[in-house]
Amino acid sequence: MKCAGRKRSIIIRVTGMMMITIMLMSICSCNIKNRIREIRADEYISAPELVRLLISAVDDEDELSDAYAQIPEQQRGDVSYSYLKEYTDILRELSEPNGEIKSFRLLGEYETEVLLDDCLSSIGGAEAGTELYGKLGCAELLFDEETDNPVYLFFAYDKDDHAVLSSEWISDVIGIYSYAGHYFKLLEDGKIDEDEEGYEERRAASLEGIYTLLRPAYDPAEYSDAVVYAKVQALFDYYVGDSKNDLLEYEILSLSPAEYEVAVPDKTDLLPDGEIVTHSLTIARDTDGGYRIYDKIPQVIDASLSWVYEGDARRIRCGMSYNDVSQEMTSIKRTMGNPMYTSRITNERGNFYLMYYSGLCLWFRIVEEDTAANTWSVQLVEVKLYGDTYSVGIGLVVGSTTDDILIKYPFIDDSDYDLTYEGSDTKVSLTYDSDENGTITEIRLDVV
Repeated sequence: MKCAGRKRSIIIRVTGMMMITIMLMSICSCNIKNRIREIRADEYISAPELVRLLISAVDDEDELSDAYAQIPEQQRGDVSYSYLKEYTDILRELSEPNGEIKSFRLLGEYETEVLLDDCLSSIGGAEAGTELYGKLGCAELLFDEETDNPVYLFFAYDKDDHAVLSSEWISDVIGIYSYAGHYFKLLEDGKIDEDEEGYEERRAASLEGIYTLLRPAYDPAEYSDAVVYAKVQALFDYYVGDSKNDLLEYEILSLSPAEYEVAVPDKTDLLPDGEIVTHSLTIARDTDGGYRIYDKIPQVIDASLSWVYEGDARRIRCGMSYNDVSQEMTSIKRTMGNPMYTSRITNERGNFYLMYYSGLCLWFRIVEEDTAANTWSVQLVEVKLYGDTYSVGIGLVVGSTTDDILIKYPFIDDSDYDLTYEGSDTKVSLTYDSDENGTITEIRLDVV
């Protein structure tokens, strides 16, 4: 009996435990089913809901797992969890300078087309975008305040007009972002002390890597390897050679599969109001799928541009003023030697005294004339070089080429070859004429 009682007690306990287990399983099963029903109750979620889920992951990376789970499989396409994480991480980086995301607005078809024409311009605009990515939709992320650099989230529509993730768009955004990251890494790798072991090898590898990335942006018919290497060296010196310049502090201005633009701090001092001076760095995609880097660092024009050299000897500076010099210009002749001949010209610009040397003409404006004392006050306002005896201090002579200018000033082409030196007292501009082969036939310095 006791045994029977114990057996019955054990059966009761076991039965009770089984019932509890069944109930717990039932509860869990119900929760799982409810969760599945939340995800699958509708075959597709709406475009606003898809955007909302993506924004939740952008706003908080811990929300990505839930957001990804709530996007129906047919709307994810072949976008993996890891790819979506990369994409939302990038969007978060774009958004962070603007503060917390408050809401969003869906753009209409016309607005989207105009935006695509702009951000995909390097590959053919909205029309090319449709060929590559299908019909696209777009949402603008909204923050507490308006921003100068709006952040947009793009998605696609399938053949039935359902909003879906675009694996092609996401892949290409990640691609151009990674390409930029590689460029930044090569520049950052150069930031090591010259005394560190392996400096030369690391520096050479960095320079060669930057050259490989930079070369596609420059047409070989217009830019020689020597010029591109000069650009590479200038970029390397600019970023690596000055501690004020930190690529890690750049701000992303815009990002699309075809263009990635950032604002990079310049190595100049702060403006009076404390604002940091920046320049624009753009990476653009080609129609053939390659990338071109346009890193327009400031081009500093040095004082040597205003000086005339004879061989290695510095002779005279355009813009220089001479007070109370004799009308025979003896002090100038001591510097330059006796001219081949001289002349005096009066025209609508004023009175001038010209001194001619081999392949060189100096124009002095007569500012003041003292006939009784036989003296002048003059300023050298124009220099013409039409031979190769004299040169401008940058090593530019008649017979040089545009390459020679670019090797000295690698980014002067970004400012349409504006070779202007602004000193404390004068501003001097260099212009030149060249023939069909790009050979310089005349050089002119003018005070402007």
